Parts: sequence; C-alpha cells; structure tokens
Amino acid sequence: MFLRSNLAAHGLRGTYPHATRFWTDGTAVLGLTRAGFALPFAPDGWDVNRAAHAMSGMDLNGIIGPAAVARPLLAACGLSQAPMQRNDDAPQMGLSLDALVTPDGPGKLVPLDAHAGQAALWRLAANREAEAGAQDIEGARAEVARWIAQDRGRLLIDGDTPLALTGLNAALPDIVQVGGVYVPPARRGARLAGRAVALDLDRRRALGVTRATLFADSVQALRSYARLGFVRTGTVALILFDGPQRAV
Repeated sequence: MFLRSNLAAHGLRGTYPHATRFWTDGTAVLGLTRAGFALPFAPDGWDVNRAAHAMSGMDLNGIIGPAAVARPLLAACGLSQAPMQRNDDAPQMGLSLDALVTPDGPGKLVPLDAHAGQAALWRLAANREAEAGAQDIEGARAEVARWIAQDRGRLLIDGDTPLALTGLNAALPDIVQVGGVYVPPARRGARLAGRAVALDLDRRRALGVTRATLFADSVQALRSYARLGFVRTGTVALILFDGPQRAV
C-alpha cells in the first residue's frame, strides 16, 4: 500500500520525505524513501541478499513491510541488533467496503479545517504513544496541514465536543490505509474510534473507494476493527531505528 501510494503521490523524483525510489530483481520490489525508510514486498523464496546488497552503505531510519519479508531483510542488512525505537509485529487487517458495519453512537464527522488546533494536539499525543511521527507541536501541525490539503482526516464531534480523530496513512482511488486514529484516554472504551473510522470509510465508499487496510496496534484495536468487518490478512513488521543506521 505504501509503495503504490508513494508512487502515485510523489512519482520517482519527488523531494517530499515519502518520495520513493524503487529497486527490483524482477520478483521482489524494494521502495526506499527520501526519509530513509525501506518498504520491501516480495514472494516466498526471494533472494534477500540481493536486496541487502543494493542497500549496502545506505542510512536507514526503519523498515516497514510484511514480517516474513522485512525481518530477513533486517538481518541481511546487519541491523538486527541496531538500537530501535520500535520493533513490533502487528496484525494487518483488510476490509471490502461492501461489508462495512457502521456502529451506532454519538457524533458526526467534520473536516479538520475549523479544528486544526485540536487535531494537532491529538496528532502529537498519538505520535508520542506510538513513538513515531512528529514529536513536537510544530511537526504535528504540519502533519495536520498535509491531511487537510489531501483530505485525509476527520474529527468525530458531538455538539461542540470533539470525541475522536481518524485519518489515512495512504490513499489511492480504490483503496485506503487507515492510520492516525486517536481517542483521548478519558473517552476510550466507548467505541468512538470504530465509529469515526466507519463513518469516514462510508464517506469514502460513496466516492468510489472499495477496500481498506490497516495495522492493529493492540488486542483492543484488533477487536474494535473486527466489529467493523475487518479480517486479518497478514502480519506487518514495524521497525523504527533510534537514529539513522547504516546497512552493511
């Protein structure tokens, strides 16, 4: 999903941090973003050493991809013992939007434009919980500004009270990847995240999107998304280094 989305949004020569160069041996595909992230995708039996050789000498900030592909690549690059901010395997889930279940509950979705300040505060809180993304308010404001420009975020609001934030990590005309979902701690457990996500996906279904995918960071999230109709489709490795690490 990241490979397709980055290519569609930034092409092969963009200057944006997510702009991506590509390497392939005819079977495997490896995306390398300007921000230093490796995004591998490969079939069973691929030659991981060829990809690692292509990355030799590069400074990497992380590797994100199917665990069965990303973890052998991590080892082949000599970075298994590198210091890391995050090193998790998360369930990947998928949904055909004709099977979407939208739960009842309070609130309606509104654009972020008039609530950019609240969205930035919640984006910062979500990033700090995940130990990823912008870790300062200016960076969070810049992320929200990009979401607004790209129509990638919505707030769930009940009257004047904001309840939850939902967004997209990646988007294509036919499929979107949900990400950046946040509910303040005091309101968790009321199924507000699921309602916000479902309402946004229902809106996007009306615009022609047919599928959605996401990573579930916890058992609670896994259950929440399953209630919307998501099913597990695989496992993704989320490997974020503690500072740039050079591949051998």
